[in-house]
Amino acid sequence: MSEQQFNGAVEQVAAGDIKNFIEAPKVEKEYLSSAQRQALNALVAEVSVECEVEARILWREVVHARVGVERIGEILKEKYLEAQDSLVCYRDNYRREIRTRTLIAELDQAAAERGLAKQLARYCLREFGEQSLAGLSIKQLTQALRYVDEYQPPAPLVAPLSVAGFRMLAVRHPWHFTAVFAVGALLGKVF
Repeated sequence: MSEQQFNGAVEQVAAGDIKNFIEAPKVEKEYLSSAQRQALNALVAEVSVECEVEARILWREVVHARVGVERIGEILKEKYLEAQDSLVCYRDNYRREIRTRTLIAELDQAAAERGLAKQLARYCLREFGEQSLAGLSIKQLTQALRYVDEYQPPAPLVAPLSVAGFRMLAVRHPWHFTAVFAVGALLGKVF
């Protein structure tokens, strides 16, 4: 062991292992202020009316579960924004679900009215890889609704040498048809 040398007056000397135990000062937990509690209560009331859910259930299943407490009095100030965000996310998810249900109902009704249920299912499977409307996003549902709204059935095929074919030709190209008919009539009289 090496020797220690001290120059000057030595007032304290210790030998052996020295262990210092210093207790950190306890930080008092700051709970929600009354203004924050009122703001959360107002937000819970607003979300419960819009989402048609009891406020007590929102507190228990959304706020308390997210923040990790049993009662509102246990929520710390630092968890206020997290509690607020949980309510806003719940409301946004509810709105998204309502929009999805509305689009699915609209798609089902439009497809049934036009007789396009099979074509819609095939379109969704081809474009999105999902045949069930419930598995599609809102963007995909709006795209499928646009497909149903803009769907044009294929034109019936008409043989060109039939009466219907001549009618269609006369309607689509009246000047050409008249000119060819007149030239044909003149050539028929001459020859």
